[in-house]
Amino acid sequence: MEKIEITQENLEKEKLDSEEIILDVGGTKYITKRSILIKYPNTLLGEKFLDPSNCNDEHFFDRNGRAFHYIMEFYRTGEPLWPDKSDDVTYEEVKREFKHFQIPSEKDHADTLASKEATDTFNTDSSDRFCSEMIFLVNCTKLIGFLTCILLILNYFVEKTE
Repeated sequence: MEKIEITQENLEKEKLDSEEIILDVGGTKYITKRSILIKYPNTLLGEKFLDPSNCNDEHFFDRNGRAFHYIMEFYRTGEPLWPDKSDDVTYEEVKREFKHFQIPSEKDHADTLASKEATDTFNTDSSDRFCSEMIFLVNCTKLIGFLTCILLILNYFVEKTE
């Protein structure tokens, strides 16, 4: 049997893991642990619950309770989860909540969004199609820049050999 050493650090971690936070978001209640939220101290909830005195009451946010599910998934996994066509919430709603709760969703997780859009080629939702088209245009711009560089290099060598 493994011996567990009782230290101040272990006691503090155990206390942190046992502190429940009750969030009422638009009438939908979410219960989580303080340790989950403070993993991301640069977000609205992470910053709020760094202070242990904020952990005692239920906290109400007049926000979209359905879209908040995706916010909690970020806190639990560290990666954004985006709704698909069958969900009862839109991409725009989730994006709006990410912005409100100060969770990076575009710049820092662009690769996640791009891979989702690339694999979901049969989705006909207009917002998803718009995102796919924008990603395609960005990739085309990169390709044009790359080809321009190659042409400049080739031109340089042609002029140098003449």
